Amino acid sequence: MKQQLIASKKSRFLTRSQKTRILNKTRFRYFFIRLAYAQKNMKKVMLVVLASFLLLASCAPRAQVQETVSNSSSIVLQNETSANLSPVDAPLIQCPDGIFVSSIKECDSHAVILSVNDTFAHMLLEQSHGKFSNYAYLVDDALIIVSGNRSRYYFSQLSSVEGIPITDVYVDRSAKTAVAYCNIDREAHLSPTSFDYERSKCKGYLDAELNVSFEAWDPKGPIDFLEEFENETPILVEDNLLTISIGGNSKTIQPSLHYEKNGKEVILRIDKRYNIPAKVEIEGQPPIDFRDTYFDLMIVEGKQQRITPDWVTYQNVSAYWLKGNSK
Repeated sequence: MKQQLIASKKSRFLTRSQKTRILNKTRFRYFFIRLAYAQKNMKKVMLVVLASFLLLASCAPRAQVQETVSNSSSIVLQNETSANLSPVDAPLIQCPDGIFVSSIKECDSHAVILSVNDTFAHMLLEQSHGKFSNYAYLVDDALIIVSGNRSRYYFSQLSSVEGIPITDVYVDRSAKTAVAYCNIDREAHLSPTSFDYERSKCKGYLDAELNVSFEAWDPKGPIDFLEEFENETPILVEDNLLTISIGGNSKTIQPSLHYEKNGKEVILRIDKRYNIPAKVEIEGQPPIDFRDTYFDLMIVEGKQQRITPDWVTYQNVSAYWLKGNSK
């Protein structure tokens, strides 16, 4: 008890420097306590930041994988689509000036600018003759293939003339003749089931020529209508942009040329892309639609083919079929 009392009395008489040292020690101790507390909280913050970073890192590869899978699917689909196209090396798109490119965007640099004047049809006709040597177009039940003065009706199903089955009609404008054939090769391709020679409708007409009316079968396509009005002055030119539907396909029309022929109004709706008639309207008659028109390349049975003179020249098939089915 005496010792405590003596110590208490001594503390009352500490020097100023002693008191300062004691105070500084207390302050340092308090500082280190706060520092330790701050470090403890900092660890918690760092743990939260680290956890968030790990979470984001785990999501990024998954998104990348999904994107890679999506891109891979697109590539596979594109490759499958390209593989189903045609014997031609690559899918081609034809620009209005006749140039073939791989993308429709490339046609922007090949745009054809037309000036409307009194020989508009003549100008369009000259452009088509300068760009295309062969072309084809679809009608209701056939693809009409044109090369020079010869043309061919390539029917999409077995047809008939005077009760005789036919698959094609070949027209020669120079000779003014039209000849129909029942091509057994084509009949086999048109058959919805497996082909049986014994049940063939064409086997009795192998390479047989069936002369038909030239006037009735001479086709009139979009180029022919331009030739008809080559030197005619339109009574009206509609230069406004129209969008029409032909056989489920959208066509952009500009311009529409109005003519008068034999007291009837004839309207040529010009396809803006190819600068040929996509639709012909003759007063008092059903409109004539050119649903699809092909220049130098065409789609035949789902495949892209080049249009050559061979397509409008009949090839004999009897030798092969008679040899394989002779008794």
